[in-house]
This record gives sequence, C-alpha cells and structure tokens, in this order.
Amino acid sequence: MGEPESGRTLTQRSECEHDEDRLDVAIRGGTVYVGSRFVETDVGIRGNRIERVGRIESAREEIDASGCFVIPGLVNVHTHTPMTLLRGLADGFPVRRWFRKEIQPVEERMTAEDVYNGARLAIAEMLLSGTTAFGEMYFEEEAILRAVAESGIRARVGYGMSNEEKTREESEAQFGQAKRFVTHVRDAFTPRVTPMITPHATYTCDDWFLKRAAEVANTLDCPIHIHLSESKEDALDTIERHGIRPVEHLDRVGFWDANAYVAHAVHLDPSEIEILAEEDVGVAHCPGANMKLRSGFCPVSELREAGVSVSLATDGPASNNSLDMLEEMKLATLLSRCRLGTVDVESRTILDMATRVGADILDVEAGRIEPGFRADIAILDGEVSSLVPVNDPVSNIVYSANREAVRTVLVGGDILVSERELVPFDEDEVYDAARKSSQRIADGRELA
Repeated sequence: MGEPESGRTLTQRSECEHDEDRLDVAIRGGTVYVGSRFVETDVGIRGNRIERVGRIESAREEIDASGCFVIPGLVNVHTHTPMTLLRGLADGFPVRRWFRKEIQPVEERMTAEDVYNGARLAIAEMLLSGTTAFGEMYFEEEAILRAVAESGIRARVGYGMSNEEKTREESEAQFGQAKRFVTHVRDAFTPRVTPMITPHATYTCDDWFLKRAAEVANTLDCPIHIHLSESKEDALDTIERHGIRPVEHLDRVGFWDANAYVAHAVHLDPSEIEILAEEDVGVAHCPGANMKLRSGFCPVSELREAGVSVSLATDGPASNNSLDMLEEMKLATLLSRCRLGTVDVESRTILDMATRVGADILDVEAGRIEPGFRADIAILDGEVSSLVPVNDPVSNIVYSANREAVRTVLVGGDILVSERELVPFDEDEVYDAARKSSQRIADGRELA
C-alpha cells in the first residue's frame, strides 16, 4: 500500500489488531461513478486507497451515501491559490494589462503570511466544492506548503520563477533554490504533497532560462509547468522575437525534453497541436479565466483529436473569480458548443477531464473509483434542488451541480469535509485572516 499519506498511523485507525481484514471506511448505498457510468454499489477503503467496489460486509467507519452521487475528487490542475486575496481586483481588463499593470503591483505588497492566508482560503473553497487535488504556481512557496500540509488536500506545488529584469547570476541562483525546494518537499512532506518547477511564461523567461529550467527538471526527475499562448500578444511576441510560434520555440530550446504540461494553450495553430501531441504535453484548459480576461478559446476538440491530454482548471481566483470546479465543468461544456465548426466535447468527457485526466497530468494515482487508486472522493447530495430529477446523472452533475450539493470529501481516505463542514480548518478564522490580509494589501499598508 505504500507509506501513510497523513499523520494517522494504522494503530490509530484500528480499534482491534486481530481484525486486520476489516476495511477502514465503507461508503454505502451511493450511486457511484465507476469507469464511465454510474452504478449503485458500495466503496471500501483501506488506508489511503480504494480496496473494493462492490458489496461491503463491514468497516470500522461507515458513510451513508444513500441518495447521493459518489464521484472521484475533482482535480484543478492549474491555479494560483493566494490570489484569493485579489479576487475582484482589476475587473474588465484583458490579460496582459490585467497582469502587468493591475495585479503585479499589488502582489509586490504580499508577505509570506498573506500568501498563507490566501492559500488557506483557496483550499477551503476547493475542498467545500469537491476538489481533492490541485496544481499550484506562485511565489512564497513555503507559506503555500504550510497551508497544504495543514489542510490534508493533495497538491503539486511549483517553484515559481522567471528571469525578467534579472542578471545571469540572479537567474542562475533561482535554479539552486529550485533544487533545494524540490529536495525539501520530497524529504519533509508526505506523498500527498509533491513538487514541480514552474517558469512563468515565454514572455518573462528568455531562451537560456527556459532551456536551463528543462535541464534542471530532468536532473531532478521533476515535472515542469508553464503558461503558454494565453493571449494573442503571447504568440505575436514570440513570432516577432524568434520568427516562430511559441510551441515551436519551446521545442527549439529543448523545453519539451522535460516532463511538461502547460496552462491555457489558447492561440495554437495545427502544427503546434501536432508538436504537443508528439511530445506528450498535457494541457490545462481554463475556460472561466479565458473568457473573463478575453483571452480566446482553447481548441479543446482539436487537441483531443490529436491525442493531447486536456484537463480542466480554474486558473487563479483573481482571474476567474471562482475555484469551483463544478462550475468550471459547466463552463467548459457550454464553451465547446459555442465554437462553431468544432466537435462538441461531451459532458461525460468533461467529467473525465476534471477527474481522471487531471489526476494523470499531476501524476496522482487518483481520479478513478477503482481498486488500487487513492481514495480521493467527493459525495454529492442527490436530493438538492439542482440535481432533481435524475434523467442523466452525468448531465446533472456537469450542468447543474454546485457547491451546495457537496456533502462529504475524502482525500487519501481522510474525511476533510463532513456534512458540508470543513474538518481541517476553522472556517471563520480562515475567512477573517484572509479579509485582514486583503484589506492591508489593497490599502498598501505595512504590517503592524
């Protein structure tokens, strides 16, 4: 089974040592998403993994899921959690103006404690809306790691970097810091928290830096993640500077030699899609943020038809402004129907993008309710008004489920949301701390 993911030991979980064959948790009576369909069955958990899908005789702890839908936990593969503190700022600007002129100056006032408070708020929002794992790209990474570890959520946390306005010596120093970060995460945290390297974008990292980032990622056997072609400006800048498009440029500098996945991938041409498929590069589709920032439409159908793994993400809560993956599934499905001349992306495919594909891109043994996979599970109350009646469970969940339906959430077999209440954090304290940090940042005040 592997090492425990949480602080609970087998002894703490077990009431009697002689009853070793008894499962730890049984989820009973639910309508369970198994493979690509819903079936009425039970789910049995031992340790941090699903052991059985079928009738369960007994377990130390039982969860009654009668009248509920039991689905794999949702996976948000690309976000910037501390940006909850900036939610609603600079509304209405296109992406490059939004980032450069409105957001970056405010971010410069954020302290490590602010980052921690923002990350906790984001994690609370994600857990309460059924997300069990996420991919993170930001700065003050230690503060984010602290929030992740306290919460029990699963995360791949990136070391954020760029060499914009930096000397070669300052840029090289970042790679030493990145190596220490990756080693620290692997040594100090459970397998529930894993590292990656996250150079920001092609317009904030030069050729040497991008190549070096890929080399370091390979040396560390660590994934690498980057923003790609989020706006037309991103693509045009690369063409102007290098005479080729962004995907081709990253190919030329050796970026795809690393285990890479990208965010957005909005402005692509057919040759770029072909390269992403050949290099096995995953894509994080962020429909809400792309629409809000007027970035354009990711060619999801074309990417999938070429064999590219396309997952789903919210992007940061300053550019979306929500971290609710249930909402993101609806946006992704509707958006696919607005792109004339393309093949619709079916709601069942969107559900898989938000679970199985996302887990695969983050290299997590989850995203499926099958024996052997991590017990990352969301239980949705099928009796809430938005899910009644049930003509098609997948359609209901993708188009009409919302946070009010999320009743229970498990990560690695640990219950982190119980009866719609957050277990790891005091919600009122989290919200109060985030409000104070946000107000201080907006006012430009120093810490007292």
